[in-house]
Amino acid sequence: RGLQPIKLKQCFRCSNQNVEELQVIEKKIEAVQGRDQEIADYKIVCKKCSSTFTFRLRNLYAVEKGQKRRLITFVSILDEKGRDEGWLGSF
Repeated sequence: RGLQPIKLKQCFRCSNQNVEELQVIEKKIEAVQGRDQEIADYKIVCKKCSSTFTFRLRNLYAVEKGQKRRLITFVSILDEKGRDEGWLGSF
């Protein structure tokens, strides 16, 4: 996608923005052992072009005085085979 911004509520392949045609078919959240981070994968199918892709959110946390606080989230897109298609940004 080069330097074009992509919205989180659109198809990675055909740019379909109709949220009724974008369906989350699987959600997986796992903590990374030995690190203060978790990875959340949202597998999505576009009913318009039939492509499947995954939004991956990597949340980094700071722990102070027993409290866990999110510092930053990195967002990437994975293709249907799990290959990283690029980093979208951090929030």
